[in-house]
Amino acid sequence: MTTLVLVLALGHIKLSSPPSTLVQDTYGNPQKTAPCGGNGTATNAVTEVEAGAQLEVRWTETIGHPGHFRIGIARTPSEFVTPTAVVMNNDCKSAPIETNPSYPTIVDGLFAHTNAPSNVQRSTTITVPMMRCENCTLQLMQFMSNHAPGCFYFQCANLRIVMPDAGVPAELDAGIDEPDAGLTVDAGVTEAPDAGAEEGEHHHHDEIPGETEPMGCGCNGLALAPWSALVLLLWRRRRSW
Repeated sequence: MTTLVLVLALGHIKLSSPPSTLVQDTYGNPQKTAPCGGNGTATNAVTEVEAGAQLEVRWTETIGHPGHFRIGIARTPSEFVTPTAVVMNNDCKSAPIETNPSYPTIVDGLFAHTNAPSNVQRSTTITVPMMRCENCTLQLMQFMSNHAPGCFYFQCANLRIVMPDAGVPAELDAGIDEPDAGLTVDAGVTEAPDAGAEEGEHHHHDEIPGETEPMGCGCNGLALAPWSALVLLLWRRRRSW
């Protein structure tokens, strides 16, 4: 009988995912002291999650008790507030449940049950709060009725919350792009043929039929038209950025 009493005094929940902040024994100890179970050996495990993403929380109720569970995420463990349980005749009777949870509570009154099976695997999926946090804490809390005080057990996990990718390209173009490899900057400028150019050699531009003399200043409409097209092209590309 003495051995049985010692076992019943041990922990009752064992967090499996995300991994606990502390090394746990078979029953999930340490877990009797708020907000994260008490003193123990740190696992240094940190789970990176994305703000607004879904996160599965899994644990085992190693020794059953009537009651329910609560899950929250806080920037620091000190922000978790343990409810005040109703205790009568040295027996935990009930605890308040947040029907409209607010920070740091995410869900309360989870898996409320009056029976007491042991080694029950439980899991739920929560939405990670929309906040950036390098060192946040997830808390799993169990309220137990038909149990002498303390009425709560605690497990915690370390989280690193990152903001979701906004879809911005890694490199953004700044200003006007360099001309394309196939785009000649001096398009439309007619140069006089090289005096020593070999017969049959042509420049990159098309010659205008019937023109044998240079076009002077090059200010006529035919010379300006390609420049206008180039300026219009660059202006349209800049508006599309």
